[in-house]
Amino acid sequence: MTEKNETLDREQKAKWDAGVAAAKQAMAESDRPIMLMDEMSGVGLEPDIEAMGWNSVWASEENSARWTASSQNTDKV
Repeated sequence: MTEKNETLDREQKAKWDAGVAAAKQAMAESDRPIMLMDEMSGVGLEPDIEAMGWNSVWASEENSARWTASSQNTDKV
């Protein structure tokens, strides 16, 4: 799920990897799901690439399972 587009150059891949690393760190620090990061269209490609890296983790099966568990816990309250 965290696969990057192979058409990215080295600097862009580093931005992608930074987004993935930040998302994985956020998930490691909590059992709660992470939120979607906005891909700010028109602001610049680099912030978008980092957000896309983050969002590749957000879309992962593990994060989806956390959202499911979280919603089930709030339904019981």
